[in-house]
Amino acid sequence: MKKVVSLFAILAVVGLTMPAFAEIQPGRTTLSVLFGGYIFQGNEKLKQSPVWSFRLGQDLTKEFSAEAALDYVPTERTTTKRDFVDVYQAHFDGLFNINPDGALVPYLAGGLGWRSIDARDGHSNTGFAFNFGGGVKFFFTDRLAARADLRDFVDIHSDNTYDNLMYTAGLTYHFRPMKMFEKK
Repeated sequence: MKKVVSLFAILAVVGLTMPAFAEIQPGRTTLSVLFGGYIFQGNEKLKQSPVWSFRLGQDLTKEFSAEAALDYVPTERTTTKRDFVDVYQAHFDGLFNINPDGALVPYLAGGLGWRSIDARDGHSNTGFAFNFGGGVKFFFTDRLAARADLRDFVDIHSDNTYDNLMYTAGLTYHFRPMKMFEKK
């Protein structure tokens, strides 16, 4: 029991000192790997499914970040058995960081991109999409943060508009890009 109490005391001290070291730092590049769920709403007739999301970003200022994202949703139709569908999304997003100097950084997000639905029976559908939402980052160190995100995706196809939800959680690594022309 003493070991558990000691461990929690150490974590509390580290947690209280973290805001001095963990924060959004302009110029850093970010790499995020997230996993979660995708909820298809409306008449798309696709099952709720897991989603993988990979994001590469740049902290432009303490308050503003930009990132490119690629999402993959393996799903199937609700109308037939074993009719597998792959959904791909690519989007470019802007993030507004709230409290960028702390270890806990909530943010608002929004962006534009496209979505492609590729059914294994040969049918496909591609369209424009935009998203909005928010999330939170919790910095363990000045370079590693846990991240949770909730987005509403509005997909506009030639025949219809769909409103879907995506929730994800994972890790974000912040690193400085190599300076190729730095004087020694």
